[in-house]
Amino acid sequence: MTPFERAREYWAVRLGCARGALVLPGLTVVPQPEQRALFALLSGESLVVMAPERLHEPLLELPQPSTLVTPEGLAPLVPDGARLIGPASVAYLEEELVQPDGVVELESLADPRLEELRRAVTPDEWRHANLEKAEPPLFGIEHQGRLGAAAGFERVQDRVAHIGVLSDPRSRERGFGRLVTQAVGARALALQLLPQYQTLLSNAGALRIGKQLGFAQFAVTLAARW
Repeated sequence: MTPFERAREYWAVRLGCARGALVLPGLTVVPQPEQRALFALLSGESLVVMAPERLHEPLLELPQPSTLVTPEGLAPLVPDGARLIGPASVAYLEEELVQPDGVVELESLADPRLEELRRAVTPDEWRHANLEKAEPPLFGIEHQGRLGAAAGFERVQDRVAHIGVLSDPRSRERGFGRLVTQAVGARALALQLLPQYQTLLSNAGALRIGKQLGFAQFAVTLAARW
């Protein structure tokens, strides 16, 4: 089974839709348990949207549903001030990875080096890295007595390794983010998990790291909460 085939199985379960909805062109609308949230995933020409029932009819009447993964296309359907997450790229590893040299294992989130890294970034940066949900070990690169970058993955559905990466602003542009991402990807492959790399489309540096390591874009997503 290819990485994208495994990804379709994962997303079909997560979104509550048939796998065919992630292959065949067109729009599929599925129920969203939360009444103040919407999630859209565009994979090729297939678009799946989780939305409250009251939005199903307006969604199905849209002339160009694919615009739902853009803030402009989504805006008419959600209240003013809704918090958007995305547009984001979701990519899956299509290459083999080996553990790089110079990476250290961090056995616990309580490691003081991780706490120092947390203080060096913004609360949003820490939250988006999702390291609090990562299973041990995490991986880091030490630079000038501190962590230049750290990464880990959250295991989802016991099949996907959702990777999170965080770099110290004082140590960026040194390749540390790529090295810890490589380490986490190699660890996930060793556990027979599917490495998933998700990042904002606006984050050119993170997108470049994913491409260098062999992650191929599977979909674009956009989420809204209000």
